[in-house]
Amino acid sequence: MIISMIVVVRLVVVDNVALGGGDSARRIFTRLKDRNAAAQLDETRARVYLKEKRNAAEKVARASVRSLENRERQSLLAEALITHGIALARLGRDSAALAAFQRAIAVSQLIGASNRAAEASFTAFLELGERLTVAEETRPICGRTLSEELRAVEHDLIKKALEESEGSITYAARSLGMTYQNLDYALKTRHKDLLKQRTPVRRRSRKQ
Repeated sequence: MIISMIVVVRLVVVDNVALGGGDSARRIFTRLKDRNAAAQLDETRARVYLKEKRNAAEKVARASVRSLENRERQSLLAEALITHGIALARLGRDSAALAAFQRAIAVSQLIGASNRAAEASFTAFLELGERLTVAEETRPICGRTLSEELRAVEHDLIKKALEESEGSITYAARSLGMTYQNLDYALKTRHKDLLKQRTPVRRRSRKQ
């Protein structure tokens, strides 16, 4: 009964976050002693704030990350870290954003969530772009820069997905939790050596 009630409250919360009802909803979860739900709410609020271009997104996302520290639901922590990384990047705090994305990848790999790791890696490139090299401050990790490390992680995940999907971009993207367009872009820009592993693109015949 309690679980059903929490699910209903979560659905209502998502609709009311943008209307400023997030704080009262969070208090409900706190009374229910559901810290995971409260953290998920903070992560949802942060994403809404990001869409609204509100600086409060970083603070709320950081609260979500802190709530999920040392808890069993590590998949939620990885998701919150990605959201926090986005918020930090959009505030121009590139080094901190990169650290959040890296940690999201590490947590995802630890629990075997390859799709979440791929999401974190792709989002880091998407949000930081050319600023990635500056953010890493030329500090090498195991002989590689941070951007090279991210690229290597993404490369391995995409390669594995392509192998398992027998070269299908559609199925590989689905297994990684990415869109077809995002995976296609990553292949054509950062991982051209993997293009040969994809199945040939079928051209639609023009109607006469």
